[in-house]
Amino acid sequence: MGPIVPLTFKALEERLRALPEFPADTASPSRLVRGAAIVMALGIALTLVASFLSFTNVPPQLLKKAATAGFWVALIALGILMIISIYGIVSDLRRWTVDQAMRTDHQLEQFMQEVSWLKKYPAATLQIMLDHARYSHTRRAGRIALLAGSIDKLGLLPVAASLFLVLRAGGNPLAMSPLTAIVGIFLLFFWMICWVATSARGKLQTYEYLLDMALKGKEKGAAAADA
Repeated sequence: MGPIVPLTFKALEERLRALPEFPADTASPSRLVRGAAIVMALGIALTLVASFLSFTNVPPQLLKKAATAGFWVALIALGILMIISIYGIVSDLRRWTVDQAMRTDHQLEQFMQEVSWLKKYPAATLQIMLDHARYSHTRRAGRIALLAGSIDKLGLLPVAASLFLVLRAGGNPLAMSPLTAIVGIFLLFFWMICWVATSARGKLQTYEYLLDMALKGKEKGAAAADA
C-alpha cells in the first residue's frame, strides 16, 4: 500500500531539510563564511551605488558617508572571511580524507532512506516527477546563460573585481567614475544571480538523483519478481 501523502517537490524538500546534519558540519564555519560573503557583497554594493549616484543631485556628504560605511563594512567582512576561511582550510586538512569519507557515508545513508520512501509511490508518478525535474534543470541552465553568460564559471572573480574597484576608491565616491561603478554593480549583480540559480540547480540535481534511484530500484524489484 502506497503512502497517503501525495508526492510533490515540496514534500520531498521538507523531508530533505529535516535530515540531521553530519556532526562535523554542525560546528563548520561554512555558515559564517556565507554570512560574511553576503555582508561583504552588500558593503561593496553600497559603495558602488553611492559612487554611481555621484553625478546626481544627491548631497555629496550623504554619498560620502554611505560610500565610507560600505567600504569599511566590506573591508571588515573581507577580514573576517579570510580568517574563517584560513581556519576552516587548516582544520579540514588535518583529517580531510577521513571526514570526507564519513560525510559521504552519512549522506548516502540518508539518501537511501529517501529512496526507500519514494519507492512506495507508483513508477508512473516517479517518472513524471523526474521528467519535470530534468526539464526545470535544463530550463534554469538556459536562463543563467541568457542573463549572465558563463560568469558562473568565474567563481568569486566578479566579486573580487568589484571589491578591487571599491578598495581603489578608498570609500570616496568621487574617486570612481559612474561608468566604473555601474560595471562593478553589474558584475556583483550577475554573480548574485548565478549564486542563487546555482543553488537552485543543485536542489534540482538532488531531486533527479533520488527520483532516478527510486525508479531504478522499482524496476529491479519488478524484474526480480518476474524472474
